Amino acid sequence: MTALVSRVHFADACGLSTVHINRTIQELRRMGLVEWRGHTVSLLRRKELETVADFSPDYLHALTVAAPISRRTNDAPDQSAIW
Repeated sequence: MTALVSRVHFADACGLSTVHINRTIQELRRMGLVEWRGHTVSLLRRKELETVADFSPDYLHALTVAAPISRRTNDAPDQSAIW
C-alpha cells in the first residue's frame, strides 16, 4: 500500500509533533515495516505493522451512523423571529 502525504500533514492529522512522527517513522523504517521517501509512504509489511501498533479492525464495524437530525420539524417553533 502506498500513499502520498507529508510528515507535517501526517503529524497534524495524528495530533502529534513532527519530531515525534519523525522518530516513530525512523523506528518503523529500522524494523522494515515502512518506507518513506519524500511525500510517499509505503507499508511494506502491513500485518506486522498492525501487530506493532496493536491495531484491531473490529472497532470499525462497531460504529453505526445515526440518521441525520432535522433542524426544523413541524412541531418546532419558528426560531427566525428570535434572531
